[in-house]
Amino acid sequence: MENEKKPRLLLVLKMLQRTDVEHPLNTTEIINKLKQCGVEAERKFGFYCGAAGGRQFHQ
Repeated sequence: MENEKKPRLLLVLKMLQRTDVEHPLNTTEIINKLKQCGVEAERKFGFYCGAAGGRQFHQ
């Protein structure tokens, strides 16, 4: 299962690197972009668990 999270987190990281205050992405937009890349994610658990780990990494 850990191997499944890495590609998703890398895709989210790339998406967030392309955002700024004037061009934000909300959770729904991120999930839709992941689906376009063939990666399944759900708002209530799958996405937030992965995103929380990313925030801890940057602090």
